[in-house]
Amino acid sequence: ALRLVGIGVAPVRNAALALGRPLLSPPAPDAHKYRRGLLAVVAGAMPGATLLACEAAQGAGAGYVKLLAEVAPAVPADLVVSDVPLDEALSDKRIAALLAGAGLGRDGQARRRLASVLAAEAPAVLDADALLLLQPPLVAPRLIATPHEGELKALERAFGCDGAGAKTDRARALA
Repeated sequence: ALRLVGIGVAPVRNAALALGRPLLSPPAPDAHKYRRGLLAVVAGAMPGATLLACEAAQGAGAGYVKLLAEVAPAVPADLVVSDVPLDEALSDKRIAALLAGAGLGRDGQARRRLASVLAAEAPAVLDADALLLLQPPLVAPRLIATPHEGELKALERAFGCDGAGAKTDRARALA
């Protein structure tokens, strides 16, 4: 059963967007990869985590998953890889969403790749290393962050939040 369960977080004006209940249905008979969405996954220092993210996106119903890796690892035959420079790859207007963080790394190159993702027009989901690299000031209206407890604490430190209260309070403060 699919249920949308409220967690007690009200919208924070000019900070976060509450998403509505997802509409999950099988693809229409005339659906094709671009209608179902092109997800670009930004590769980094640890290709295993990035490949797992690509596989999960393919299984979750993304119409087209493209790995953006300037040095492509060995990949399954059903995964498209772009080895052009990241800024050029991110200029593809067909990209419906970006995913960055899984396997990104935490070095200078990872920071540059994250900056490119944050500057891109497509909505982005940040996870793992990308969350640990975020620093204020941050203006990213099309951003979804998915921190676990350790990443949440790191974000609170980086953005000057005290980390007090329930997780919902902490999420509001961070937003």
